[in-house]
Amino acid sequence: MNITTLQTRGTDLVTAALKLAGRFDRAELMESYGKLRQARGDPLPHWWKQGVSNELHRLSSDFATFHTEHRKLDLFCCDVRAKQYALRDSAKPLLIEAANAAGDLFTSRNTLLVSRYGDTTQFHNNHLIGQYAQKIVMNEMRSRGYTVIDTSLLHAYDFEFKAPTRTSVPQIMETKGTRASEIDITLTPNEMQVMFENRDRYWLGIVYNIKLDSGQARDGSLPFITAPPIIDQWRFLTARIRRVEATLFDKL
Repeated sequence: MNITTLQTRGTDLVTAALKLAGRFDRAELMESYGKLRQARGDPLPHWWKQGVSNELHRLSSDFATFHTEHRKLDLFCCDVRAKQYALRDSAKPLLIEAANAAGDLFTSRNTLLVSRYGDTTQFHNNHLIGQYAQKIVMNEMRSRGYTVIDTSLLHAYDFEFKAPTRTSVPQIMETKGTRASEIDITLTPNEMQVMFENRDRYWLGIVYNIKLDSGQARDGSLPFITAPPIIDQWRFLTARIRRVEATLFDKL
């Protein structure tokens, strides 16, 4: 798969756009970008708005800069007449996948490794399966009486959930989906780090046997949910994990 690195300013611009969702104007994008940088304590130079505008032009084939600089990542679309912008639909699953792998982009500076277009089918299918699995697991936790908050765009895990008591500690859930009936599950390095740092409240929810039909995910098993500490029930092999009967942990 062809991979392109999106550097820090572009990553921050995409993160600000993902937070807005849908269509937005330039002022809304600038405000979201500024809040992101300020929340992290990053200084904003006096020319920052021009820098953001230039980066937007580099990431959209609707502008001449994209073509003159022979850019590879066409992430934004622009309605010039309405002065409205949006992330391209074809780019969203790639950016969300890359953002999830990168970790918490709202609290630390980072770069994104983004798949180039032309080799996106598997990437898109994985995104559909992942979203479907997350929906199933979230519904399962709601049925158990938990309050659920989707955090998949903000953190290196999919959602938080909390019991309806004032003293309840928020739990975090990583979800995985697969079309197979039994398979090793891949965790990114950032997901592994989150697990180790939150081992007493890190849950894992997996949906097996998901089917893809005409671009839609359907069916799937009942969610297999492991309560913490999950290292008591899974064996860790580099970035892959496999459920086992005995307690076994191979430290990275």
